[in-house]
Amino acid sequence: MEITVSEFAERAGITPRRVRQLAESGQLPARRAGHQWLIEEEAVNRQPRTRRPLSPKNAWALASWLEGQDDVPAYLRSRFRQLASRLGESERPERLLADWFAVRAPKHSYRADPADLSELRRDDRLTLTGVSHPSSTLQSGHEVDAYVGPDDLPNLVNEWLLVDDASHRPNVTLRALPGRPSTVPLAMVAADLADHYGTRETAAARTLIRSLLS
Repeated sequence: MEITVSEFAERAGITPRRVRQLAESGQLPARRAGHQWLIEEEAVNRQPRTRRPLSPKNAWALASWLEGQDDVPAYLRSRFRQLASRLGESERPERLLADWFAVRAPKHSYRADPADLSELRRDDRLTLTGVSHPSSTLQSGHEVDAYVGPDDLPNLVNEWLLVDDASHRPNVTLRALPGRPSTVPLAMVAADLADHYGTRETAAARTLIRSLLS
């Protein structure tokens, strides 16, 4: 369901001007309808990003460390233990993780022919994540979420006739990452799930995080 700027402002406790700023900058799932913005109602409960993100290198190191890989410097292990403690104490750990991993890889949103999604998902230039990852238990057949090498991205766009889509309703999300991994750490899968605003994606992200911390 979508609501207007004034409705969102009243429910979120911020000014309409601030809501429009967040919508225009892409920090809210919103679309233009004529001269006004319409915003996804579920975003009312999402806190704007206020935490400083980790560098891409440290974000991926933390994601690997949370899965038990301990080949990181001692000073990082100490910091990672503190971050893991914060995750365990948080009521919304998926939002913490999404903020820390905010600059993990540039994200590109597209629309593809729905009939192509099944075959696109099997393209060996993709490493599936988020709603497309088996561990999410969602594996939506209506969208594709994956990491790609930056050099492969233009070819994929051309070959699959992908069209840029900034409407917050893309059915293909490609995250360009040099040295694309063959598998994605579960913490990163959780952060990619948290990029969505649905309750199912949020619950799946939270479940993955809890499993890493148990």
